[in-house]
Amino acid sequence: MAGLMERLGLEEDTPIESPMVTRSIEGAQKKVEGRNFDTRKNVLEYDDVMNQQRKTIYALRRQVLEGTYQPFSLDDPNDEKLKKKREAEAPPEITESGSWKAGELAKEMRPKLAEMIEVVYQKVKERDDRIAAGEPIGDTRPAWRVLRAELWRQHGCLLDLEKKSAAPREELVDWVAERVATSLVQQRERVYDLCEQLIGVATDQFCSLEKADDEWDVEGLEEALEEQFTTEFQLENGTRDELAAQAWKIVEKRIDEREKELSRPWLMYFARRFFLEEIDQQWIDHLKTMDALREGIGLQGYGQKDPKKEYKKQGYELFQDMMARIQLNVGQKIFRVEIRKEEDPIPALQAKQRQTVEKGADGKFDEEAEQQQAAAGGKRRKVAGGRPAAKAGAAEAQGETVRRDRPKVGRNDPCPCGSGKKYKKCHGKDEADEAGA
Repeated sequence: MAGLMERLGLEEDTPIESPMVTRSIEGAQKKVEGRNFDTRKNVLEYDDVMNQQRKTIYALRRQVLEGTYQPFSLDDPNDEKLKKKREAEAPPEITESGSWKAGELAKEMRPKLAEMIEVVYQKVKERDDRIAAGEPIGDTRPAWRVLRAELWRQHGCLLDLEKKSAAPREELVDWVAERVATSLVQQRERVYDLCEQLIGVATDQFCSLEKADDEWDVEGLEEALEEQFTTEFQLENGTRDELAAQAWKIVEKRIDEREKELSRPWLMYFARRFFLEEIDQQWIDHLKTMDALREGIGLQGYGQKDPKKEYKKQGYELFQDMMARIQLNVGQKIFRVEIRKEEDPIPALQAKQRQTVEKGADGKFDEEAEQQQAAAGGKRRKVAGGRPAAKAGAAEAQGETVRRDRPKVGRNDPCPCGSGKKYKKCHGKDEADEAGA
């Protein structure tokens, strides 16, 4: 087109009114826009795979943070039929988990929760009074925010208290007790489902449906379960469901033991913490793996395979592996974590520290007096006995073992007197001056 305009002698600012030229330009523009659209669509289809996985993992993480739980399956997130089916079926709220029932648990927890609410509101009232008196206060959150943070810290339950904060106190306590108890039941049910899934994975591995019953490795299944749940398993031969039922009874008993060992609040705390740790770490690793997969997936075209379909397939398999690792690692941590209680050494350590403070602060003048007396006694021995007495005193000093009457304090350590200064700038400085004198 440019060559034609040059041959005809047309200037650059001359408008082109030829229908043929207009159609040519429109055709070229459609081709360019179509190619750009296909490129964007291709990128969007790749991104949609990660977007669906991101929604699933973030939903799981949000449940852990909020203290809620609703079971979900690891079906292919790209399957629209399964997605619509899950959205149509609204599962009922979980209010029971083993021996835990939300109603009974709410009655048990109500007195302590009522006391907590009373303490929070009282402290907030005292803080508001200090603010009204002109005292500068950094934390100016309303009472319902402080209470929500405290409930989440102690029970892992995130409640919407803003609307309920204006309700009568008794009504507020009843509602908080009900929601906290339901949250704890759901958190425990998450642990139950986790253990059930781990049993199912071990059963599929050692008692596969592809093998005959007499080829199942029941001993291997017992060893795997013992390694996972840190307890002894003795299973009798039977069907897969019977083996899983036997294993579940032992695991349920083991969960009750862990609850007694750690206490209910600590068990739920560790479960939440381990879930969040594993979700964050495994998701970061999964993102890196998916990036590497996307960079090389185009090579599948040389094998007469659709790269997009292969990316979706392999990405789904990697996502399933990531979820399995999360469950396996969380299960191992829950049944291995221990709380060490150092009850005996602590009083002895406190007494030792108290002696150090007393020696460093109150005994300063006693030490100075002792040093002055020792110096005076040395002078008297020298005057009375002359040189031989001085030599004898030196010999005694060399033969006597010096023992510390208090722990050694480093130059840069905090001074035992409690002044907050470094030892070399407090009592250490005095001792250095005395030693130099």
